Amino acid sequence: MLRLIYSLLALLLLFPTTAWCQEEQLLSREQLLELYGDSTDELNETEANALLLDLVNHEREQAGLPKLAPLDLAAFMARRHASDMARDGYSAHYDTDGRNPVERYNRLGGTDYVQENLILLEIDWPLLLTERLVRSFHREWMASPEHRRTLLSPQATHYGSSFELFRVGGLYRMGAVQEFVCERGDYSRLPQLMSVGERLQLGGQFQQGVEPGYIGIGLQPTAAGLSPAQLNAMPKYYTLPEESFQLPLDPQLIEQAMQLPSARASYDAQASSFSLELEIPADWAGRTAYFYIFAQPPGDTELRCISCQTVSIES
Repeated sequence: MLRLIYSLLALLLLFPTTAWCQEEQLLSREQLLELYGDSTDELNETEANALLLDLVNHEREQAGLPKLAPLDLAAFMARRHASDMARDGYSAHYDTDGRNPVERYNRLGGTDYVQENLILLEIDWPLLLTERLVRSFHREWMASPEHRRTLLSPQATHYGSSFELFRVGGLYRMGAVQEFVCERGDYSRLPQLMSVGERLQLGGQFQQGVEPGYIGIGLQPTAAGLSPAQLNAMPKYYTLPEESFQLPLDPQLIEQAMQLPSARASYDAQASSFSLELEIPADWAGRTAYFYIFAQPPGDTELRCISCQTVSIES
């Protein structure tokens, strides 16, 4: 039996209706070898991830996009999530603590925006990490419009991936995860936990050529733990919370912004730096606040999310 589940990250409500795919079918030994190879083309972890990055960058070059650079923190995040999925037998962007990729990356110390592709393969036949398996997973991602869109994300600059194999009884599970990170500036790191009434301060400096847009704030209930069964029952995509407030850094956006009275945002064009200060409102208690930074990367004509941090609010 073969079970292949792949999942994707939906960007900020841009793709809320994206479907997921699950296939179960019996394959012969010859078909399995054709798909996933054997020990004659086995790769180690380093070789597999290097091959996958080459495949990703080839697709990006063909699309006229810059290549991605490897990033250790993204690879570490991918390794942890791929290992958890393979061990516990679930396929989801959330983990058993109920945290999505943005929260997971933030908790590891990252302050940039991250997107994610993943696959869980479960099979009752000895499985190896091979060149054919890597290429097969890449084809699956490229054949899906939503995964392809993530792989060809214009704002992505860095990348990390992992393949993690776990055996339970007669089943072999392979978890594969790709992380696409947008590094377009340096930002102060927000606390993971704050209380109502505290003053929050966020600052940073954009890279040369980045045009500022606004800081968005979205709110959702604070994450709760999830079992593998609950994770498998969830939709194979997710959306980050919609913005409740928009605090403009570009003066031309002031009139259309959804203001927060307690907040003050400013931008210094000469230094390419910004700052945000606000008092945590009482009605944010029990929720997690997402702080998005939208800007135009160099050569881009659209506002893109280039940073996202989360703060859990207690009363």
